[in-house]
Amino acid sequence: MEFISTKTAIDVIMGQGLPVGKIVELFGEEASGKSSFVYRMAAGVQSQGFKVLLIDTENSFSLEYAKNVGLDPDNMIYSTESSVEGITSLIDTGHFDVCFIDSFCGIYPREDRDVRHIKNSASSNECSIVFTNQLRRNIQENRNTSYGNLKNLASIRLSLRKLRNRRKLGLIVGRNIEVHCVKNLILAPDKKVVIPIELGVGIG
Repeated sequence: MEFISTKTAIDVIMGQGLPVGKIVELFGEEASGKSSFVYRMAAGVQSQGFKVLLIDTENSFSLEYAKNVGLDPDNMIYSTESSVEGITSLIDTGHFDVCFIDSFCGIYPREDRDVRHIKNSASSNECSIVFTNQLRRNIQENRNTSYGNLKNLASIRLSLRKLRNRRKLGLIVGRNIEVHCVKNLILAPDKKVVIPIELGVGIG
């Protein structure tokens, strides 16, 4: 198995980085830093000369913030494509090493058979896929679950959990995020790492 390093501490709990041709799901509650991790991981991938595709299905991309965390918007392809067919077509060009899709909630349709097209395209084009996904409350089961059935299609699942805020002179300047590898079909799962996020700057 080949890997692409993200140049972040997440590499350690995934194994050696993003597994080539596989899906990684990055999920958590609102404001748990999902987009911040995507920007920083993409910047790390870029720094090694790999080609990045960033798909913003919810039109939430912040150019200024992306630059602050080290991402070079001029050295990647940015798209707001949200259909599975359109996303698959982009991957099938074979131009990209890593595709970041922020987020799974914004794509359509989200049925297993449809998302499998993205998985198959990623495998055949040796393109790593990183999906962000939102947690929602399942009232019947009284627990939080992620949208759709992506958990069954992903080779690696990373859970983001907000910890304490970081303060300086009484003001909140950031937050610690626990990243827990809850599924890993490549190496042993159940590894954790705590990563600080600084307001306006991103992952430390």
